[in-house]
Amino acid sequence: MKRNFFSRWFAIGMIAAALVMTSCSKDDNEGETPKPEKPLGGAVINKEAARDGYMIFITSRNKGEKIYFGIDAKKEDQANVWVDLNNNGQKEEGEDVSPDTFGSEKHFKVDSQTIVVYGKVTEINDIEGEFLVTAADIRHNPDLEVFSFESSENFEPVDISKNLNLKELYFESKKLTSLDVSKHVKLETLSVANANLTILDVSKNTELMYLYTEGNKNLTKLDVSKNTKLKGLYCKDNGLTSLDVSHNTALKYLNCVGNKLKSLDVSNNKALEDLDCYNNGLKELVIGEKTALNSLDCQENQLTALDLSGVSGEKLPSITCYKNQIKEENMTNFIKSLPDRNGKPWKSITIVSDIDTPDGNSLPTSRDIKLANGKRYSLYKRTADNKSVRLTP
Repeated sequence: MKRNFFSRWFAIGMIAAALVMTSCSKDDNEGETPKPEKPLGGAVINKEAARDGYMIFITSRNKGEKIYFGIDAKKEDQANVWVDLNNNGQKEEGEDVSPDTFGSEKHFKVDSQTIVVYGKVTEINDIEGEFLVTAADIRHNPDLEVFSFESSENFEPVDISKNLNLKELYFESKKLTSLDVSKHVKLETLSVANANLTILDVSKNTELMYLYTEGNKNLTKLDVSKNTKLKGLYCKDNGLTSLDVSHNTALKYLNCVGNKLKSLDVSNNKALEDLDCYNNGLKELVIGEKTALNSLDCQENQLTALDLSGVSGEKLPSITCYKNQIKEENMTNFIKSLPDRNGKPWKSITIVSDIDTPDGNSLPTSRDIKLANGKRYSLYKRTADNKSVRLTP
């Protein structure tokens, strides 16, 4: 019995000691200084120059090749802007940015695939993808306002959480699958074309004026109701099944080609000038009254009627509306709805096309053609061999 008693107390003591050691070990770990993060691409950082900010870029360009990109900074900060081309952390000859190249492109010779840009840079612009960047760390440059990399499809997603002064963000990479811009309230232009986004929330970006989401085929919803300053919306070849632009009264340019829209109402968009909505399967298109529309491409849909009576004839240019289902009486009503050009130069309407498959539109009657001609519109048919033939009464 004694043996069991002492054994029990010995076990309890060992457990208590283990708990104390664990607690001490945990406290010791909490007091440890976190290990500094290793710079991207093994970049050698000049601590003195880094006080003004810096960005790291990894390029796939080989040593000796030339790159060029646009760069800008405020005049008072330009003297401290330079580019470390050989990744040695030292400013050397040929690495400065001359005053006359700010705001334009600058040519450099690559000495290392890890390139560090120092200074309070406000704009960095990859001209036509010549930089060939595959990764970047821009968190240490909070002054950045314009980040433009439109042609870098293999660019790894960039952390922009610290770049809250961004006004223009162009990031077009197939590797981009998600993007959080909820804190980037200064954004005026956002381009994420040809990425792989499934969700994009721009509800907090109330200053947004231009939005480009082309080529995101899995993007099935896009809410722009909070973006009342929006002037240009380019959502071609997304997977949208609906689109509400009724709150976007400042909208001038809308390109929603190649989606899955069944109806589109732009009657509230009086400022709308250019509308491209072809290849959607649209069954209804509502234009509205007193619109500024001067360009309309609505071919390859399922429209059974089209009313342009609310459009100013002096502005309306060529119209393309073939490959729809506008037949007989509705074709006549469409011709009647065309605004009179009032002596302005003639405009053309491609109304029927036999390319690939027969057109669902019926040919306008001789009376319809005469009526269109009287309003200074020429009606055309596109033949199976892609020739444009003018229709005559």
